[in-house]
Amino acid sequence: MTTYTVLAYRPNGADYCKGCLMGTSDSDFEFEAFESAEEAARYAGEFLFHDQLKTELEVDCYELTFLIDGVEDHERNVEAMAEANMQERLEAHRKAEAERKKEEEAAAERKREELEKRKHAEELAKFRELKAKFEPKEGPNASDA
Repeated sequence: MTTYTVLAYRPNGADYCKGCLMGTSDSDFEFEAFESAEEAARYAGEFLFHDQLKTELEVDCYELTFLIDGVEDHERNVEAMAEANMQERLEAHRKAEAERKKEEEAAAERKREELEKRKHAEELAKFRELKAKFEPKEGPNASDA
């Protein structure tokens, strides 16, 4: 299960315009962990909305950091997941290959058995034909043959 963490940090700040102090802010740090990306986005949106309300002053802006499974570098997570997915695909491929090989062997065995039965039937038919041809006939004229 993936955990999404949102870090919101606002540093101490003062906003000056032409040498005049326009406003100050104290530092603030808030964070929250979520189980879904939608909840994390909603939480981060609150800070972005808060920043837009105070557009005249730059002191009130939060710096947002998103962590996925505790790691800021999402590329490492993607690479790790890609590696895991590759392993799963390889394992699935191996299983599919083993299943295909097993099916081929079963088909070859069925074909061999069918060929054996056909050969046996042909030999039996040939045997009956030869038996009928060369077997002495019973009856009054059996010695004429």
